[in-house]
Parts: sequence; structure tokens; C-alpha cells
Amino acid sequence: MSVQPVDTTSQTNLHAVVERHSIVYEVWPHLDVVEHQVVKNGYIVEIYGTHERGWSRLAPGSPECVTTYRNMLRIVESLAPADGTAVEVEPYSPALYETASRGFRPEVRLLLVAVRLNSSAPPEEWLRACEQRLGAIGARRAN
Repeated sequence: MSVQPVDTTSQTNLHAVVERHSIVYEVWPHLDVVEHQVVKNGYIVEIYGTHERGWSRLAPGSPECVTTYRNMLRIVESLAPADGTAVEVEPYSPALYETASRGFRPEVRLLLVAVRLNSSAPPEEWLRACEQRLGAIGARRAN
């Protein structure tokens, strides 16, 4: 079975990506050490998806994994950051991830790191907008 890229030019198409790849996400604090103190200065958003509605072969780095990642990246492109927040997408990792909470289904992961560049623009604003956008296209928070 070959996974084809999805046209994501509309919200309906982004919703189709979420449905097709069973997209979920998790949010974690991004922590730094500043002057010997741990400071929360942003968030990590991990987006997970399967090849086809929960179906997956155990072949990390396969063409299906790459296409799944690219389709997930199209969702991320719709998440515009607020001023003063830097958003970095970690490079593709040819690995599959599993968690007990989702029945150990093999998943592709896309990792976003959003950090504050200045104190006047907290990354919470970006996170709220990000979660609203993800919810609007059907993605659910898994943690």
C-alpha cells in the first residue's frame, strides 16, 4: 500500500490529513537553565500520525513514513507563530514511536519547539493559537 501526499490547500483537506493519519499531539514545557535556575521559556509540541488510519508496517524510514511526515508538515505550515516566538521543526527522524496510551501503534513523529525570543511575547499565545488550529481540523491532544 502506497501513501500519497494530500492536497492541503483548505481546512477541509487538512481535516482529511488528520483523519487519514489518525493525528494526535502532545504538549510539553520547554525548559532552559538561566543563571542556575530552571526557566520555562516555551513549549514542545509532538505531533504523531500513522500511515493510513492506524495502519502501519514496521518499516522506519519507508516511503510511507516519509509521505506521512510530509503530510503532517503541511499541517504545521498552517500554524503561524505569534510575534516574538521562534518555532523550529526538528528534522525528520527515520524512526517509529509507540506508546501504551495508543495501543503501541507505530507512529511517525513531527517535533515542534516554540521558544520565547523576548519577554514581551510569551509563547503561550502561540500555543493557544496552535491548539485552536489543531482542534479545528480534528486533531486531539493526547496528554
